[in-house]
Amino acid sequence: MSEKNEKLMGAISGIGDDLVEEMAEDIAAVKKAAETESSHEGAGRIIKADLTRTNDAPQKKRRTPLRRRIAALAAAAAVLLGAVLLPGVFQKGGVLPGQTDGPKGAEKGVVTVLAEAAYPELEVHNFESLDLYQEAVAAFMQRAIPEIAKAGDEGQNLAFSPLNIYMALSMLSETVGGDTQKEILDLLGAKNMELQRRMAAAAWKNNYFNGDHGKLLLANSMWLREGFPFKKAAIETLAREHFASSFSGQPGTAEFDKALQDWINKQTDNMVKDSVDTLKMDPATIMALVSTIRFSGIWSDEFMDKFNTEDTFHAKAGDVTATFMHQTHADTVFYGEKYSAASKDFNSGYIMDFILPDEGVDPAELLSDPDVLKFLTESWAERYERTQQKRALVNLSVPKFDISSDLHLEKALQSLGITSAFSADKGDFSPLTDEGGIFLSSVQHGARILIDEKGCEAAAYTAMMVCGAAMPPTDIIDFTLDRPFVFAVRGGDGVPVFVGIVETPAK
Repeated sequence: MSEKNEKLMGAISGIGDDLVEEMAEDIAAVKKAAETESSHEGAGRIIKADLTRTNDAPQKKRRTPLRRRIAALAAAAAVLLGAVLLPGVFQKGGVLPGQTDGPKGAEKGVVTVLAEAAYPELEVHNFESLDLYQEAVAAFMQRAIPEIAKAGDEGQNLAFSPLNIYMALSMLSETVGGDTQKEILDLLGAKNMELQRRMAAAAWKNNYFNGDHGKLLLANSMWLREGFPFKKAAIETLAREHFASSFSGQPGTAEFDKALQDWINKQTDNMVKDSVDTLKMDPATIMALVSTIRFSGIWSDEFMDKFNTEDTFHAKAGDVTATFMHQTHADTVFYGEKYSAASKDFNSGYIMDFILPDEGVDPAELLSDPDVLKFLTESWAERYERTQQKRALVNLSVPKFDISSDLHLEKALQSLGITSAFSADKGDFSPLTDEGGIFLSSVQHGARILIDEKGCEAAAYTAMMVCGAAMPPTDIIDFTLDRPFVFAVRGGDGVPVFVGIVETPAK
């Protein structure tokens, strides 16, 4: 027996043989579903699902930091808080003495780690061939992006992760039933939970990777009130189907808040720390579902900093000086009714779209334009078939930027048809608990993305940019992003991982 499993069995031995047997079954289920080694520690009755990344598993090799080579960094977190209207239902839960593992605060007897998931260091994507997944996710993105964008402040920088929000809602769908579940599944594009689980698994496989060329790490967690009567089956399902870890404690305490903050900061490498450190759970909270995403990308063809210039960016609030990166290469520029667009590749197979509105068009308008939404969610083959384009030598000028957003998505989700989950009278959380008066009280989403000139150090990757059989183009196009523009980071399956608006490059 491994040291971790010995610690697990020792920690839970005092709860009774029946719970020991159940937890052992949980471990086997998680290991089988994830097809990887998972570690489970702690005990207690309240749980919260959480995805712990590979470097949390001590048996895995820790990678050398990529920052000196990274071209783009991004992170996002979605936090869904559930509350109860029955203040007398809370019980003061206890934890086992001597429990010291898990997030900070556990040594004070506040946080109990019920289960943690670990993931392998996947070097490349494992693309899932599931047309229905791509169609459903694209439809979700096209519906959700305009509403999510409205949650931002007008005229301010905007950054969010549609994929992160999709994964969070997929978790939420496991905790609700009846019409409440149907509203969520309708938005996600699934006819039933079995299909949604398949699509969530496909989203995971198509995006999660951790290699020398970059990484995209997903993580989920569920934080539950100690002593509240949750159903064990719901927690097991989240662990099995969503690689979820579980934590319990007392919402409304500084220690439990700090544990939650520390977990999110760990998953996102402190990229959204300013936002995360303000997160607090109301004492009425019984559950918090958390989903995170962390992306690092290396340009396949780097910008050279010796060509950088200090130029003017024409922001709405007035001109500002920004550092522009410049590069000339053979590429394709796409044209729509209100925009033009160019893309730049990462070594990982991901791309970054830069969408420049036509003069007089507000970038926020583009994020509600059906043509642009189609452009952001379609495959490369569809894009080339559907969109007007021109192959040329492109003089690309991109400002370095570092932007972030903190969004409340309650109104956005209700506009998208998820209404009963926000109602204590109509919300059906029966898969999670038999208690009534449960409702979704808050949905918070924070994201940050930055790009710079650092890119690939291996020449082999730059060959991917070359079209060997094509004649070099003779036309030249200047594609200069010197006014507010839209961007998107997209995976090889065409799914937008991050979307946003740069109103001003200055942080």
